Formats: sequence, structure tokens, C-alpha cells
Amino acid sequence: MENLVPWTTYNVQQESVVITIGQAPPEPVLPAISDLTDAFGS
Repeated sequence: MENLVPWTTYNVQQESVVITIGQAPPEPVLPAISDLTDAFGS
């Protein structure tokens, strides 16, 4: 659950990313979430 915190924060900062995720299926989004998690150093 802790990984959702930085991910949610990133969505708030990058509204365009939220729109893209809303239009795309969840499968290709999952690896993107993992990359963002690594970027936040979680």
C-alpha cells in the first residue's frame, strides 16, 4: 500500500499522466508504476 502514496502524488503533479492511464488498459501501466516506484526510491 505504501507504493500507492508516491504514485498518487505523481499523478497529482502530472495530470497528463492520469489522463493517459485512464485511457489505457492496466496491463501496460503496471510496469510504468514499477519504474516510478524505483524513481521515488521506495
